Amino acid sequence: MLITAVTLSLIGGALYGHQSYWSERERIETGLKHQSAIATEATRISFSGLEALLNTVGLDLVAKGAIDHPERGETHLSRIAKSPLNVVAYGLAKPDGQLVLISGRGTRSLPNLMADPRTAISFQRTLQSDHLELGRPYLMPTLGEWVIPVRMAIRGDDGQVKAVMTAGLKIDGDGTIWADASRSPQHNLTVIHQDGYVQYTSRKPEKIEHYSEIYSKILDSSIVDGMRNAPHSGISFVSTESSEKVLAVGASSAIAAFNKLDKYNLLLAISIPYEVYRKHIINAMLPAATGTVSLILLSFIFTFFIGWLQKRHDNKIAFLVRHDEVTGLPNQNMLIDHISQSMSIARRNNSTGALLNLETSGFTTIRQSWGLKAAEQAQRDIAERLTLLVREGDVLARNGNDCFALLLSATSQDEALSSISHRIQASFGAPLTIEDQDFRLPLCIGAATYPTDATTPEDLLKAATLASAHGRKLGVTGLVHFHPDMDISASRRVRLEAALRGAVERGEITVVYQPKIDAHSGLCDSVEALARWHSKEWGTVSPDEFIHIAEESDLIITLGRFVLRQAISDVKAFTSETGTVMNVAVNVSAKQFVVCDMLAEIKKALEEWDFPPERLTVEVTESIMMFDKAKIVERLRTIRNLGAKVSIDDFGTGYSSLSYIHQLPATELKIDRSFIMDISDDDHENYPLVNSIIALGKALGIHVVAEGVESAEHVRLLTRLGIGHMQGYFFSPPRPLRELGDTINKNWLPHPSLP
Repeated sequence: MLITAVTLSLIGGALYGHQSYWSERERIETGLKHQSAIATEATRISFSGLEALLNTVGLDLVAKGAIDHPERGETHLSRIAKSPLNVVAYGLAKPDGQLVLISGRGTRSLPNLMADPRTAISFQRTLQSDHLELGRPYLMPTLGEWVIPVRMAIRGDDGQVKAVMTAGLKIDGDGTIWADASRSPQHNLTVIHQDGYVQYTSRKPEKIEHYSEIYSKILDSSIVDGMRNAPHSGISFVSTESSEKVLAVGASSAIAAFNKLDKYNLLLAISIPYEVYRKHIINAMLPAATGTVSLILLSFIFTFFIGWLQKRHDNKIAFLVRHDEVTGLPNQNMLIDHISQSMSIARRNNSTGALLNLETSGFTTIRQSWGLKAAEQAQRDIAERLTLLVREGDVLARNGNDCFALLLSATSQDEALSSISHRIQASFGAPLTIEDQDFRLPLCIGAATYPTDATTPEDLLKAATLASAHGRKLGVTGLVHFHPDMDISASRRVRLEAALRGAVERGEITVVYQPKIDAHSGLCDSVEALARWHSKEWGTVSPDEFIHIAEESDLIITLGRFVLRQAISDVKAFTSETGTVMNVAVNVSAKQFVVCDMLAEIKKALEEWDFPPERLTVEVTESIMMFDKAKIVERLRTIRNLGAKVSIDDFGTGYSSLSYIHQLPATELKIDRSFIMDISDDDHENYPLVNSIIALGKALGIHVVAEGVESAEHVRLLTRLGIGHMQGYFFSPPRPLRELGDTINKNWLPHPSLP
């Protein structure tokens, strides 16, 4: 009996030991694979964002002429350096390697990067690259920290390198690129450049003096070649049999899973020391050596519980690979899988389905005004609302920063799509409360059906995205169905944006002026400055089209600065030549207020041409109130204190309400042209509304201007209502200032056709 019990115990222990070995090995290997995938994706996203930032800043500095006049870029570069990114410094260099400007240091005694062998190779590689390039880490003495140099070639329209933007990324500390990917005390994240040197390791020496032992030497070629020859996509796992050949920083050998990031010439390895790996295996098998069935059973229960916890941890990692971290909804990768399954079912059943892309720029606005946490909370609130609308069989997913997607099964009927879109709009229409302020998200819903609009998941997602983008471009807030012409429009938009980037420098942008007529004197005493684009490639491009592109791509900053300066210059010259004192109004977008220092821009232009500030009117649209109201009011008030006027353009169509319009430091309201076009004595809709706006302006002491005046009847009705100024094609279309002589010199009241 004893022998039988011992034999059974040994057999049970051996079986359990065998199971424990393979279970523990699989757990460790799976964890390494998941960690490697997440670290690689986080690296790609971070560097893509930094690449876009350096390119944008570099183009702006080149446009300022900072290469030859570095002092012009000091303020701009210092302001960018205050961003929350973990960048210790930004710099600007000439294509020959000579640094001309560094944030926080200015232009004093800067080195030539081509003169130092440690930096010359990576700098030369940057000149031949279209994306971000990383150099060898080095110790920055002034901070006592090791940093990774990154560089981006800034190219002109001709493709030639005009400058090189540089930055130094902090290697250590919370919030750095790889901090979250290396928090486990057992896992070591190592990032290696394909040239053979280490870019980062999470296993740090105790003293900073020892960092050079890691970052200043080239790794053995067999290690780098082994990783470089890994599969181009996916994860290559190195088992224990070849662990002595795996990269191991701070250990004699290790077991690792690694990925390649070819765009940036990086190899990323998540590893644990082989001794730790072996210890885990031994510990997993140790209960089997106790020799008793009771201990084996107890150990099995304990191991099962630990395995359950670890499996839950692994499941969480796997969940994040296929789900949005903020809302918990399926991400785009998982959405593609659902679309593929739905299409397969539809083909078998000869049925149809649809995909809705819900696009809004509101989350970006919230992020810029109230911060990342507020934007994430808003995303969760909207996700909860939309979840209540999802029917059985439908899939709600996150499709990018500002988009949700709703996959509808067996819903090809237009009526069904319309019904669902109305419910979605109602959900978005309810205001979000952000820091005690109500905020409504603008929404456009793009719809694409299968198999009508697309036969593959990728094409269906593209079609729905194109439809929503097209609707947002046109200002549509409802449902927009995909049409093949939209694909052509999207291509046109990309090419127009590329052409618009150099339009100001090429002299393709001109400024024209539309007169404003004083309704009391009948004379023209001011003009509104408007941008026009005559492209050498595209011909005359509509303002509705290129202004929208400029605002979406941040080109509005450069374009708005040009129009402001040109308008003040033109009006100043016109007054000097003719003796006619003329006021000028300039449109300023919401992004100009949020991104750049508008007060400084205005001051600089007024001082350069010695232009009286009281003759300048800054026109903003009601959409500016989508941003932080308190900040916007404060910035508008600084413009008023300067002496300039503030006008609220397109009044009545946007985000304003009577509850807070009196809080704005405005001197003028411009009634949108849509209310003027059909106004008449018999009009029971627009006529009372225009009358109310004029009365509101008088009550608040705010001047009121009517846009879109196109007939003598408009003039008659508006003067009778007591309008302050009128503007429209009845008086003159927008023209160069020197061609407005007849309009400016004419007395428009009383008009011969008026009673």
